[in-house]
Amino acid sequence: MKKAQELENLFFYLTSNVASLYTFNRLSALVGLADKTVKEYLAYFADAYLLFTLDSFDFSVKEQIKSPKKVYAIDTGMAVATAFGFSENIGHYLENLVYLALRRQGREVYYYKTVTGLEVDFACREKGRLTELIQVARDLRGENARNRELKALFRALEESGLETGTIVTYEDEDEISEGGRTVRVVPAYRYLCDVEVPSNAPAARAKVP
Repeated sequence: MKKAQELENLFFYLTSNVASLYTFNRLSALVGLADKTVKEYLAYFADAYLLFTLDSFDFSVKEQIKSPKKVYAIDTGMAVATAFGFSENIGHYLENLVYLALRRQGREVYYYKTVTGLEVDFACREKGRLTELIQVARDLRGENARNRELKALFRALEESGLETGTIVTYEDEDEISEGGRTVRVVPAYRYLCDVEVPSNAPAARAKVP
């Protein structure tokens, strides 16, 4: 019975913190289980198609394995139902929706960390190279939020050599240029409606390393 309770605690913690970073050590300390057991439980969630795990982009497989992971739920409704509050998590739920849309497209997806530690939510890779960088934010109306999201994305564009990036928001729409690079700000309803799922796209499958 104790292990069942710990399994439930782990699941509800992860679904209450979608689009957040985690490490096996931190989860182990939170639920009082050994790292190995936490990994096994995460594998069960993956096999049941309940949770997805996202790696950090790195050309080194070793560094990908060592880096913290991000977690996403197969159903945002399930994540909302298990969360303590809704309004403060809208940005995370939007990010979860965008992740699921990218997976439905069959994209190879990671999150991106700049050399200075700034985070971009999604980095898509095709044939071994980065092809797209996507940031997700509830809105860009506050100066701090706007500066934070744009700084991370423009820095990632510079490092990757890409010329354009995207920020998906709840309803904002804009186009921002800097240093010869452009960021499109797109409302979520438009971005998600524009997503095309190829007929040969593989089914989204949860993954735990």
